[in-house]
Amino acid sequence: MFKLISFEEVKSKGQRHNSLANQRLMFFASRVSIFFSWIFVNLGMSANQVTALFFVTGLIGALAPIFFSFETLIFSYILFRMHAVFDVCDGEVARFWQKFSLNGAYWDYMIHSLLFPLYCIAICTGLYFKFEDEMFLLLGMFLGLSQSLLLATKNTYFRALFVNNVEHEEVKGKGAAPEKAGFRFYLFFCFSLLAGFEGMFALVLCMSYFDEIHSLAYLVLIVFYIALFLCIALIKFYMLSKKGFYFKRS
Repeated sequence: MFKLISFEEVKSKGQRHNSLANQRLMFFASRVSIFFSWIFVNLGMSANQVTALFFVTGLIGALAPIFFSFETLIFSYILFRMHAVFDVCDGEVARFWQKFSLNGAYWDYMIHSLLFPLYCIAICTGLYFKFEDEMFLLLGMFLGLSQSLLLATKNTYFRALFVNNVEHEEVKGKGAAPEKAGFRFYLFFCFSLLAGFEGMFALVLCMSYFDEIHSLAYLVLIVFYIALFLCIALIKFYMLSKKGFYFKRS
């Protein structure tokens, strides 16, 4: 006979030990994820199956902006937010079942490395079809490259740790969110949202509601974020090279 696993049991076993700090870094996803994790656990899903759902959800969301309109961008943004929720869920499900795999972590990093640049390329491709301006195709390549570089500054640093036999625990936590966050942290948090991909996506979504907005406004926005992403990547590269960490929200 099927026995429903209680929500409280899934929450107590599945949530991270530093869940309060994680909620400050992932304000929405970390608060909603446990409800979906409860469903996934009761469906008997493994962490790797949730990771696969996380990938498929994000991939559909990443392709939708090619058909550029306010409605498709709303659809894409919802799937983008849901894929972030499922990204938290796979860890919660793994902790509940106490089944962890190297592949699960590896796939997680690979999914991020694919989807974020793909979202950028798809948005710019959609703008190309909307305005028939080939400049958006060129900017799409640079925007996707800037996102790849942002991810590479972090991922290749951890590869360097591995190659040099440095334990992650020696540097882990130095750039993490504080357990008690004050005004300065929340100010930084809001800035990081606006300065990141999510901020750019939200602005493009809002602009798409107004059909009369000229293509030049989108061009300026994309160029601005390309420059901003490259600057952030440079700062992360410097801080990882000099200090071994950066104060992060990603």
